[in-house]
Amino acid sequence: MTQKKTLLFALFFFCAFPLQAQLLWEITGKGLTKPSYLYGTMHVSDARAYTHIEKISPYLNTCEVLAGEMDLDIDPNASAAAMMPKMFIKGDTTLKALLDSAQYQEVKTALQAKMPMMVAMMDKIQPIFLVVFLSDAANAKKTASADSSSRPPLDLYLQRKAKEEGKEVIGLETLGEQLDAFTSISLQEQAKLLVESVEGLKNAQENGGKDPTIEKMLDWYAEENLDELQKIATQSSSLQLNENLLLKRNYLMAERIAPKIAEKTHFIAIGAAHLGGEEGVIALLKKEGFEVKPIQ
Repeated sequence: MTQKKTLLFALFFFCAFPLQAQLLWEITGKGLTKPSYLYGTMHVSDARAYTHIEKISPYLNTCEVLAGEMDLDIDPNASAAAMMPKMFIKGDTTLKALLDSAQYQEVKTALQAKMPMMVAMMDKIQPIFLVVFLSDAANAKKTASADSSSRPPLDLYLQRKAKEEGKEVIGLETLGEQLDAFTSISLQEQAKLLVESVEGLKNAQENGGKDPTIEKMLDWYAEENLDELQKIATQSSSLQLNENLLLKRNYLMAERIAPKIAEKTHFIAIGAAHLGGEEGVIALLKKEGFEVKPIQ
């Protein structure tokens, strides 16, 4: 699997999954008087991401707090203020210097088609942000042309539903921390991801606007076929990406979950890729002394 696919996997599921095919887990033990719950989400609006809503709703209803990776209803002005200092390349390095001439032209053409306002600034924007911007633009176009136009990404939907029901909604990370995870990837690695992302967009256009690999992943998510998702995530991946986008964040989130669920019942809705593996949130919570069991 290309590094671009690995990044998309992190963005959507935000690698290894538990062998038991479950997305919903109960957290008990270590003196908890009531259980909390852990659920693997996706940051997409596709109907397949919503397959398990009826199953998880009763568990969400019993909890006092919904905890996501971060509060997604952040003020746009606050978001822009946090992003601007981190978005640009420092020093004399430019995007043009990171790519060969053909790659640079491909990226420029893609930006001109999807985000023309970015073209004038592209040389000094960190490539990882261009990857995210292009992905968001492509997803927005696809969503606008589908019957999901009024449906937000799953993780955002869950947070808004919780707020409507009067529940507290918190983030386990800040926007600044998430941005630091992305910008800690080397510029050279970011540049490779950008080139692969543009190639992926071209391939998707040739397949009716759909990326075949992402389509498989969405189907497997709907089926809770975590074995197949694990295979595709581990075929080939960058150690730097795994370390910065996944493992470090797993430890941070598990560390913050532990004291919170001792005080209030939480429904923890984080990207499914954070759940499994020897250094996943499930394993880390077990090491803290909690019992974490899948809910059928």
